[in-house]
Amino acid sequence: MTALDMLSIVKHRQTYQVRYASSNPYATDRQAYCCPDEDATIKFLQDLTLDAWSQQQAVTALRTGHIAVVPLVLPTAQVVVYFPEKQEAP
Repeated sequence: MTALDMLSIVKHRQTYQVRYASSNPYATDRQAYCCPDEDATIKFLQDLTLDAWSQQQAVTALRTGHIAVVPLVLPTAQVVVYFPEKQEAP
């Protein structure tokens, strides 16, 4: 199953955090995917088959100190692999 979801990407010191947001309001929260640098972030976006224009917009936003927000469609299998569910606090 696929749906139009969102990624937000923020630079945190030298690393990049990619967060997934489902369009389903009842979906569980997911852990962020961390990339060690800009090159790894670009490679990750390519692995998600994000189109070139959206990749360029995201990189431009990040280089200017902004948060990048990107709409995309991901199969459930990819969501589970890259963004595991957050663990409940004991």
